[in-house]
Amino acid sequence: MSTIQRMTLIGMYQYDNTLFDNVSLPEGYDKETFINSLLLEHGEKCVMYTDVDFMKFSLGVVSRKWYHEFERIYTALNEEYNPLHNYDRHEEYKDITERKAGGKVTTTQPEDTTEETRVAAYNSASYEPDRKSFSNAGKVVSENENGENGTVTHDAHLYGNIGVTTSAAMALEETRLRSDNNMYGVVADIFSKEVLLQLY
Repeated sequence: MSTIQRMTLIGMYQYDNTLFDNVSLPEGYDKETFINSLLLEHGEKCVMYTDVDFMKFSLGVVSRKWYHEFERIYTALNEEYNPLHNYDRHEEYKDITERKAGGKVTTTQPEDTTEETRVAAYNSASYEPDRKSFSNAGKVVSENENGENGTVTHDAHLYGNIGVTTSAAMALEETRLRSDNNMYGVVADIFSKEVLLQLY
C-alpha cells in the first residue's frame, strides 16, 4: 500500500523562500509580519498544491481576491474610537439673517444641512449610522420684524455613554475583540482556508 507524501507550508517555504513574492497586501500591513504569522499559526499544515510555482501563483491570486476585504479588516480594526463610548453624533448647520424692506428679518439655511447620529451596539467596536436627517438649501427658518444681518454657524459633537450598556461591559467586549481578532491572524486564517489542507 503506497502513501502520498504531502509537503507542509513551512517545508515548501524552506525549499523556496520566494514562495510569497506574489502576495500583495494593502497599505498598513507589514508583509514580513504576515508571512511569519501564517507560518507560525498554519505552517505545519500541508499545501493544497505541491508544485511550488503553482503554489506561488495561488498565493498571489488569494491576495488579490481578498484585497478589498483585507483593506476593510484593517480599517475596522484600526479605526480611532473610544472603546468606552457608544454614542457619537455630529451636527453642523449655518443660519444667515438678512434684513429686507420694511424691517423684516428673514433667517434661512443657505446650504444643505446634515445631521447624523452614530451609535455603537453593545457587541461592536465601531459606530454605525443610527439616523440621518437633511434640510434643503434656501429653507426659511424664521421671519420677524427685529434683528440685524448676520451669520451663525452651529457645530456640535456629542459623544459618550448613553447608558445602553455599562463601561465595564464595553471594556470587556473591547478586550475580547482585540484578543480574538488580530488583523494578521484573521488574514492568515483566510489564506489557510484557501490554499492549505486543514490537516496536520
